[in-house]
Amino acid sequence: MTLSGFPAAGLAEAVWWRESDQPLVWSDSDQFVAVFDPVSGETHLLNELPAMLLQQVDAQPRTAAELLATILGEEAGEIAPQQTDQIIATLKFLAEAELIEIGRAEMA
Repeated sequence: MTLSGFPAAGLAEAVWWRESDQPLVWSDSDQFVAVFDPVSGETHLLNELPAMLLQQVDAQPRTAAELLATILGEEAGEIAPQQTDQIIATLKFLAEAELIEIGRAEMA
């Protein structure tokens, strides 16, 4: 399902995943992470958060809440709405770059 076809109210409960048998090629530098997508032939320069989320979603389908809990670990406590909004905005960025997909749990 495309991002534009997904209701905004459902983004927090949506499942995000990467749909490709071809692995991404990663290269780290001090300032960014370069990710080459062999499917599109494009190289993406990512900051720490998008790179971290992409690695998590590439490993297995995840919801925004699962990703946030993974990132924050045991320090998660009560999650502020701004934190969820930041994760969703970053996931939308990755989906718009065609690096990940979005859908409902039964689609992943």
